[in-house]
Amino acid sequence: MESQYSKIIDKIIENTSNNCSLIFSEFNSFENLNFLDLVTKIQENNKMTLITTSLSHWRSSTKSLQMNRCLIQVVVGAANNLIPYIDDIWDKEWCNRGHKYIVITDRESIKEVGQASKINDVMDLIIILLDEINSSASYRNFYPSVNPFPNKFKNLNGKVLKSAFLETFPYIFRTTDSVTNEQKYDGIDHKIISAIGELLNYTITYRDSVDGKYGSRNATSNAFNGMIGMTQRQEVDFTVGSITQTPMREEVIDFSFTTFHTHSTFITRKPAPVPKWKSMFEPFQIELWISLIIAVFGFLFSYFLFLKVSNFEESLSFSLSSLNILGSFINQGIKHPRESSSRILIGSWFLFSICIAATYGGSLISYLTLPRRQAPIDTLKQLDKSDLNVVILNGTLFENEFRDSKYPIYQSLWKKFVQTAPDCDTLFNCFEFTRDIPGWSYIMDYDLLESLKITSSFDENEGDNLHIASEEFIPSQYAIVLRKNSPYLSEFDSSLIKLRQAGLINLWRNDILIKRRFENKQKLKKVKNNIK
Repeated sequence: MESQYSKIIDKIIENTSNNCSLIFSEFNSFENLNFLDLVTKIQENNKMTLITTSLSHWRSSTKSLQMNRCLIQVVVGAANNLIPYIDDIWDKEWCNRGHKYIVITDRESIKEVGQASKINDVMDLIIILLDEINSSASYRNFYPSVNPFPNKFKNLNGKVLKSAFLETFPYIFRTTDSVTNEQKYDGIDHKIISAIGELLNYTITYRDSVDGKYGSRNATSNAFNGMIGMTQRQEVDFTVGSITQTPMREEVIDFSFTTFHTHSTFITRKPAPVPKWKSMFEPFQIELWISLIIAVFGFLFSYFLFLKVSNFEESLSFSLSSLNILGSFINQGIKHPRESSSRILIGSWFLFSICIAATYGGSLISYLTLPRRQAPIDTLKQLDKSDLNVVILNGTLFENEFRDSKYPIYQSLWKKFVQTAPDCDTLFNCFEFTRDIPGWSYIMDYDLLESLKITSSFDENEGDNLHIASEEFIPSQYAIVLRKNSPYLSEFDSSLIKLRQAGLINLWRNDILIKRRFENKQKLKKVKNNIK
């Protein structure tokens, strides 16, 4: 009996990598099973082995264990210890591939263990019954003929999965079929999960976000709102719509492989053109104008005092000296001094005035010819110092980042947002709000802002009035959201990587943007024709 049982364990170990480690745990003892003898036979094969003799011993021994390599756990026990054990490996996120579990128990215990909801999330789990070990059957018959816990994932057998979504162009949005007038879904994330659904054999039904938010954590608890909260409560299987990966969110859900990389930025309205009368002062900066005024009056007083002290030019009054100095900038004739020293002094001033006049005149032509604008705001520091109000969409990662941050600029911008409380509650509404109403800025991911900007139906003859800031902050990685410890995460990621390597995600994105821009141009053209 014991020799036959040892051969089964050895056979399983031989099918694994040589780098795999073993943990043997005896939570309950059985009369017809010699646990120490089995462990001894395994150790004879030079396998790295950890032995625990109770559930509490196992917990303390694996508390600091890093599960970053292949590991097999062989557990002997009854239902009273196996159910808490399965709960622990689920909580520790040890359900995915690379972690293999072999559970040895009796028939009475397996009925209770099979009712545990979390056991279905353990991918590589083999159940061996004690009475099968004692039988004289062959090796193949030591596993149940119908195994409710398969150790190899194939597909989802046509299962209907629920996905939460919030309309976020170009990732997920509703559209209407032009022929059948039927409502359907489109977008990058929709195409991704639909394509993977064909590979893994599942279908998707969509549910709107319960509160119209993406998902931010409550300031006083670990509960999330929005779509992240729906996935956290296991109301849905997926969440789609440009969801950004953050460590805070990953505590309660799982992220797929990254679908898109971007960063955070903000948009503002482009500054209005500078009035023509101000163009007279544009060639020089304010500092240069101040320096020039000081130089003129400084030289005027110095020149007049020099003439009076030297007693060479008594006929030159202060008013006449002033006209001489100011007239030098506009090529006016002046009364020339008689003495050589005075001529050298005034000649130096003429050289200076010629350089200033030539520089100013050349620059003034370009400033009067081309309309000038004030420099746009490109950094958070500039935004904080400006008079612009701030729009931050509630229920996004920016709510947590700016509200909970200790960075002074983030705190100041959050206070601006709280004080103004803009009237917009969706991504597109906030975009339109910022575009149409002066005095606002909108903080959001660059990719979303760029997509909305290039597909916006503004009149090209008038030009786009939005400016995307050049500063990059808060790097963002988009991903599909799955339930915590999802059993099909690795297969989902494998399929997603194939889509990325084939270049399909970028292809879908470009097609969607081009199609939307064309549709918006057609709508704008119809509106103009109706007005005419």
